[in-house]
Amino acid sequence: MGVKVLGPSGRKDWYIQVCEGGERYLRHAGSREAAYAAKKEIEASLAAGTFRKPEEKTEKGITFGEAAKRWKKEHVVLRLKPSTRKFYGDILKNYLNPFFEDMPLAEITRRNVKEAVAFWVERAKTSESKRGERSIPNALRTGGALLSWAGN
Repeated sequence: MGVKVLGPSGRKDWYIQVCEGGERYLRHAGSREAAYAAKKEIEASLAAGTFRKPEEKTEKGITFGEAAKRWKKEHVVLRLKPSTRKFYGDILKNYLNPFFEDMPLAEITRRNVKEAVAFWVERAKTSESKRGERSIPNALRTGGALLSWAGN
């Protein structure tokens, strides 16, 4: 059993690492003072045998489609020009939502993005629609903006 206070370099937040029963838990503490105060409390609860390990998160979080709707409502509609709103709406409708809409946002990986690009390239080669290969970088930038917004 042990409790450490960690202050990662380059960040302002402090964390507490608890090693108990062969498992490690990392808890966010905020400031340095809060971390050392929480360390004392955790050490006391470990000594008294009342320490409760953090519960695992069972929910998957929101899907890409739900995040896209919120992003459009909270960012795109409020802050961008009408032409940009239309552009982002078209990219979401034609590229991102058909591939990522039902995926949990936290489970989207680089591999998924590479599969999406391969799908879009193949679709562009086989169809004679307006959606060509030249729009794929725009779709990637839009997806990156959405994921960046969702991470904040």
